[in-house]
Amino acid sequence: MLYFIKPGDDAGTPLRALERGLSQTEMDTLIRCTPQMIGEPVMVLDYSYDAFTPMDSRAHVLALRTDGKVHVVEFRCGIADNTELKCIEYAANLAGAGLQDLAAIYAGGAVAGPEGMAPEDAQNLVVKHLEGPHIDEDPRIVLLAREFRAELVSAVRWLVKRGVDIACVRFQAYDLGGTWLVDAQPGERGAMPPVAVAMPVASAASPASAVSTEQQALEAGRSALLESVEATLRENPLELQMTVCPDALVFATSHETIAFDVRVRRYPEGLVELSLSFTEDNIDANRVLANLILSQRERIEQELGEVLQVKDPWYRSWVKLSVYRNCDVDDPEFAGEVVETMTRFVHVLLPRLEKAVARVNKAGA
Repeated sequence: MLYFIKPGDDAGTPLRALERGLSQTEMDTLIRCTPQMIGEPVMVLDYSYDAFTPMDSRAHVLALRTDGKVHVVEFRCGIADNTELKCIEYAANLAGAGLQDLAAIYAGGAVAGPEGMAPEDAQNLVVKHLEGPHIDEDPRIVLLAREFRAELVSAVRWLVKRGVDIACVRFQAYDLGGTWLVDAQPGERGAMPPVAVAMPVASAASPASAVSTEQQALEAGRSALLESVEATLRENPLELQMTVCPDALVFATSHETIAFDVRVRRYPEGLVELSLSFTEDNIDANRVLANLILSQRERIEQELGEVLQVKDPWYRSWVKLSVYRNCDVDDPEFAGEVVETMTRFVHVLLPRLEKAVARVNKAGA
């Protein structure tokens, strides 16, 4: 337990850990005010960088060390899992970026404000920050989160041993009547820090009733919208088995590597994502099933009344068909519309999925 004590106090005030998710404004403030949280003196180039993938609304932070090392920071206000390893792809996209490239990002990014700045002014500020003219062509990856799932910690340790410049930084914010205290625990360069390890939640095939007290604790800070959607679907369940995760509701199909899910994201804007995901580590097999469904794309979109988005590949060799909605993810009033859309999403896509699987199985027989 941490306490806040002012001179003359008779007793310390216990600090309350901020377990809820952070709003966009709060995350912006945290990144802007404490860039040293990642463990090294850096210049933040952009704290809501979204140019990697147009539909990915995680908090991507780009920073630059004085020796020219670019930092790609994945900011998760809650529990980080293996999806954060998409940062490897992001770092690859920035590998070889030069001074002008970084200055252009800085000039048009969130740090520069809504008006931005002239590219030459941005470049002058970047040059002033650097100790020399060299920009390292291999970015450093930093995963910043309150806790890390065990499988992610194992993967990062494996990458570090093989020379990948990647690190985890655990942070915890404490709320003291509107004032924040932030505890960050970065590791030494090339080493893992002492991190809180969150054990995995139940798999998509596990009964919803098996959700443990530990899992419920991990779900602290979930959005009010997702909680309301969950409550509604418990009263009026879909025909698919539901598993509750910290930032998602997952609905298992009869196929182990195919599932529906509802996810909410706060950053850089409120977003609800309804998806059908093909998660077998075989891009060709996933594409065959997805393309059989997408052969009726126009009809599907008419029945859904929504535009269907396709990510191919999505994280390694997976494929995902999704519908996106911008909304206030902390407003439970939106839950009814989300449930209605998800119900329609499942009813439209599930029969087509079953037909696609049957067709593939028949062809392979």
